[in-house]
Amino acid sequence: GDNSCQPMSLSLIIEDVLRRPFIAILCLFIIIIFPVVGFVFVVVVLGILGIYRANGAKSNKEWFRSQPQDQGRWIAPKPMINVIRVRDGIQLHTYVISSNNEKSKSKCMLLACPLGQCGVSIFYPLLMAFEGQYTFVSWDYRGLFSSESPECIRRLSIHEHAEDALEVLKSAGFTKADVVVGHSMGVQVALELALLYPHAVSSLVLLNGSHGHVFQTAFQPVFRVPTLGDFGGLLVRYLKSHSTILATIRLLLRSQLMISLPLYTRLFGSKMMKRLVGPNYLNDFLDSYFGSIVEHNSTLNYLRLFEELDAHSAYHLLNTLEMPCLIVSGLWDVLTPAYLSFEMARQIPNCVHFCDVWSSHATLLEHPERVVAEVQKFVSELNLLEHKKGKEGNEEKERKEGNAVVGTAKTQSESTKSRKKRTSSKS
Repeated sequence: GDNSCQPMSLSLIIEDVLRRPFIAILCLFIIIIFPVVGFVFVVVVLGILGIYRANGAKSNKEWFRSQPQDQGRWIAPKPMINVIRVRDGIQLHTYVISSNNEKSKSKCMLLACPLGQCGVSIFYPLLMAFEGQYTFVSWDYRGLFSSESPECIRRLSIHEHAEDALEVLKSAGFTKADVVVGHSMGVQVALELALLYPHAVSSLVLLNGSHGHVFQTAFQPVFRVPTLGDFGGLLVRYLKSHSTILATIRLLLRSQLMISLPLYTRLFGSKMMKRLVGPNYLNDFLDSYFGSIVEHNSTLNYLRLFEELDAHSAYHLLNTLEMPCLIVSGLWDVLTPAYLSFEMARQIPNCVHFCDVWSSHATLLEHPERVVAEVQKFVSELNLLEHKKGKEGNEEKERKEGNAVVGTAKTQSESTKSRKKRTSSKS
């Protein structure tokens, strides 16, 4: 009776393991070392495959190479800031950078920012490359920065942001965006916009994003780890309900960024962007990006939007998208891992995917030479396709007009013959 079998709890198992140092060390190796080694191995293999499989624009860096070496720094254009009131009475701050070229003023590139981005600084490489070719339109998401926050929290959903995107587009004088560019959160907003209003989106460029349920893949760069995604949701809910701890984290994060941002800039900074924009361009961007969150009263909505990104999913409808799409991912991205982009590329019918092996979550700023080359190639193919469609449409119109002329001439000839017959019969 004294040796009755009792169920083992997790605490008893851990205690039993710790009594045996060799087993404890072995378990530590398996838990920590093995995943790290496995991750490095997978990254190296994927990197090699990415180098050999990467399609297009391998040597297409003409735009950046054509910039004079003694050229001064590029001066970012100042956007025209407007305030619009949308369907539910919320005021949104919008940004419009008009094209100086009269022929290009009718072409629009809609920029959907990542969560926490105020302004359009993350899209500077695209502004540099396509300046004068498009009118750029963007906005601050509802609940963040200068845009108002809705009284109903439910109106922070991705669906509402997509509805905002269409109203922002119309406020700038456009009914259709020639190119919709989304980064991180902007990818989900762009996908939702394209699914709700396909007539308003001609093409998509999706940078470092996800198709939904972001907690289930965040900080899981190789594969989804069961139950790990639940901890992200628990953490966000805990911080939302403990404002004192949230304020403390904001202060600690601000001091930590002073150390980590220069290191990040050194590891992932682009030499070309350092020359054209400044040596600290990446540090300045990230400082404004994170600094806006840790210093602004938008922090609570920032956390709520993380929950909305996790609640949203467009994966089951990706195969219904008909517009051309370019997806760009970074192999070292731990926030929205590259395999999410591979999943989207498999589902979207008319899609091209480029995985950059030398960047993380901000591929456009970390390796702009290659990303801009890919976007230029994608846009040039779109222009050729539009030109071909326009030419075919003109040929079809001319053919119809020619058939109409022939038909009219034939009708006139028949009417002339009938008149002659009537005249001859009378005489």
